[in-house]
Amino acid sequence: MAITTIIMKKLLYNICILMFIANTAISQKNKLQTLQWLTGTWVMHMKNGAAYEIWEHVNDSTYQSHSYIIKTSGDTVIQESVKLVYRDGKMLYIPTVPGQNNNQPVPFIITQLTENGFVAENPEHDFPQKIVYLLKSTVHLYASIEGVYKNKFSKEEYNMEKK
Repeated sequence: MAITTIIMKKLLYNICILMFIANTAISQKNKLQTLQWLTGTWVMHMKNGAAYEIWEHVNDSTYQSHSYIIKTSGDTVIQESVKLVYRDGKMLYIPTVPGQNNNQPVPFIITQLTENGFVAENPEHDFPQKIVYLLKSTVHLYASIEGVYKNKFSKEEYNMEKK
């Protein structure tokens, strides 16, 4: 009888652990779904044109975007593509910038996630090491990149409006 009780307790304990792990994974995926507000076209007007960032919801674990600048001359310059994913128990922001990092994606781990924003970090990257997105209102988005570049702290800020 005692062996059966011990086996049942171990089985119950293992089931509880597995349920906790599964619920954590579902919870993280659900947290990613809170970024639905990111989808759509965001624009930032500049003196030499406008920058566009277009986000789409691909599936329950992936958002993706591409961004470009349309100069006042009419020329279009591709900026980057980004995947925002839940993969292997982590949430990642993965940009690919033409002409940088041998055209390879660079993963940033999402270290903070709220209903209206996130922080993604990669302390090993040359620049930036930190990326921030913050929804200021339903039509205003603030983003920044920051970190140390050539032994100096640098920060670039972007204020975008939903188109």
